[in-house]
Amino acid sequence: LYGVFGYIKLKKSSHLILIEEASIVGNIIRGTVYRVEKLMFIPLNTGDQMKIDSSDSEYIDMIQ
Repeated sequence: LYGVFGYIKLKKSSHLILIEEASIVGNIIRGTVYRVEKLMFIPLNTGDQMKIDSSDSEYIDMIQ
């Protein structure tokens, strides 16, 4: 994992968004610039499985 991309609250559940894959595309001053290649959505609600609810999938598709 490369880091945390963010947090999103959807219709059915909230998710932590993690950067699963990234590639280096350049440097600015002393910092490295990455391109996010793949995200991982982790449900934060108790009892949720790693599966995204069908009512939330259209919003997840907009992010990926």
